[in-house]
Amino acid sequence: MAPLILDRESLYITLNALESEVDLFHWGIYLWKDDVAKPDDVGQYFHVTDRNSPGRFSYEDTRSPDIRRAINVLAALKIAIVKPAQWDRLGELLSRVHIHEWTTCRTWVLEALEVLDKEGIVKLKDDGVENIERECLNLAGNRGRVIQQSDYCKF
Repeated sequence: MAPLILDRESLYITLNALESEVDLFHWGIYLWKDDVAKPDDVGQYFHVTDRNSPGRFSYEDTRSPDIRRAINVLAALKIAIVKPAQWDRLGELLSRVHIHEWTTCRTWVLEALEVLDKEGIVKLKDDGVENIERECLNLAGNRGRVIQQSDYCKF
């Protein structure tokens, strides 16, 4: 399988296939840094998961995963260019996105988008969150490995 071609210093929403579910996906946010400058710290994956406690989501931030060859990544939607000076702030903001009783990985990503837009890291167009959600679902629904720049973010 050919690796995903990601733009350096870019932020993506990723939708990953779940083993037992055809129409459900795991949502996350992925920062692709630069595999040339720092091969030991190429990316950072932000998400919430209920892996350790079903039904109770908690935040996770994993440094240096390289998702380009991950077979379960169905869609990577580019939502921003993030320069190195903003990387720590990005992680700080995402770690503080509130986790509600009803939070899922999808709702957390959508709430995170609103936070990142408010802070100027992501620049959403009108009705951006709803349109991006639809855009992600359409891409992942094709069941192929798709990378695309969002039509609902300003770059």
